[in-house]
Amino acid sequence: MVRIVPLNEPAEYSAGTSAGSGGSEGLLHALPAVVLQCAADGRILFVSDNWRALTGRDAGESRGRNLLEFIHPEDHSLVEEHFAAVLPVGQVNQTLRHVTPDGRTGWVLLDLHESRLDDGSGGYVGLVTDITDRVGREASLLAQHRTLSGILDDLPGMVFRCRNDPDWTMEYVSGGSLALTGYRPGEIINNRRLSYGSLIVAEDRDRVWNGVQMAIHERRGYDLDYRIETESGAVRDVWERGKGIYSPGNDLLGLEGFITDITRYRQRFHPLKPADLYLERGGAITRVLLEDRLRHRLRRLRRDRAMDNRGAGFGVVCLYFDNLGKQLEGADDRLHARILDALVQRTSSLCSPADSIHIDVTGQILMLLDEIPDRDSMESLAGSLQAAYFDALEVDGLQILLTLSIGAAYCDDPEAGENAISSAEETMRQLRETGGNHWRVSRCEQ
Repeated sequence: MVRIVPLNEPAEYSAGTSAGSGGSEGLLHALPAVVLQCAADGRILFVSDNWRALTGRDAGESRGRNLLEFIHPEDHSLVEEHFAAVLPVGQVNQTLRHVTPDGRTGWVLLDLHESRLDDGSGGYVGLVTDITDRVGREASLLAQHRTLSGILDDLPGMVFRCRNDPDWTMEYVSGGSLALTGYRPGEIINNRRLSYGSLIVAEDRDRVWNGVQMAIHERRGYDLDYRIETESGAVRDVWERGKGIYSPGNDLLGLEGFITDITRYRQRFHPLKPADLYLERGGAITRVLLEDRLRHRLRRLRRDRAMDNRGAGFGVVCLYFDNLGKQLEGADDRLHARILDALVQRTSSLCSPADSIHIDVTGQILMLLDEIPDRDSMESLAGSLQAAYFDALEVDGLQILLTLSIGAAYCDDPEAGENAISSAEETMRQLRETGGNHWRVSRCEQ
């Protein structure tokens, strides 16, 4: 067995045995942690040879000195109660700073247990482990986490990660939850006070659930708008953009995304009746009408193919203005409306009279291009849309420079055309996740 020699043993057994010596003592001194024995009052009785590498002092010169001499003065209070008693007072397990003779500071884990010494008195024996590198990495990660958390908390909305269950059980919620819902993150996370699902207005819950489940089934992101009831009882319209997160084995782990308040934007468009298909945005139409026009275009394409007419296909384009949110955030209702008008006017300048445009309250645009000869023409048009926004948008004396992500889908197959809108939107989302400010054309496939 390894023998730990107390202070009053003969010198030939004293601390400082070479780590290269054979047998169990060689193993003791070769351990990656320092082996320490001390009296109940903290006097060092034995330390293994690697004590020098840790503290800069020889094991022999350290014997008889109090362990507190090697610990940073600000950390004395963490352990001095253990060394102030006549007898040992339980286990010591503390993360502490130590100081070297040249003034350098490092971190150690001090793990000591009560032990009976050879003279019958009580003391401690255990390990001193250098954890300076680990603490440094943890401090760096903590600083990065604080920076990222600060950025997320400053966003005008709520960043979330949740489980795919009817309660939408939140595993993470940013600080924006208070302004959005009236509840602090700690009240929503893990349903501690209430679930996020319970905030969704009852009439909208099935639609939200079905929309998310369809997106998961199709392995795509989703955009939803619905109503929530806040802590004060007020009802707010919110817009949610999210996606599933998956394990390497493609198992669904949960959902993550962003939710923001669109109440004041929505109020400008309400009340919309089924007959109110055209918006105020200078010829822009509702998404309902755009989807209806897509169904008519597919019927025409099927008819052409049935007659063996290889006429032109069509295209759907989704434009997302990467930095528009900041412009809209501080805009009043009038300026907000003027910005949307300007976006529609500039985009429609590249359209034919047969094409259709929809713009939502966030400025995202969907275009149905009625006739596109081939995919190369679709590529050319997408590039022209990108170039159309190289110049600043001028609204009420403001010059607004915009970057945009453009996802486009070309379709000449009537059986695949049902997916045209979702294909364009998914292509746009993929671009945004890789930095945005670019365009890409996909082909609609079954």
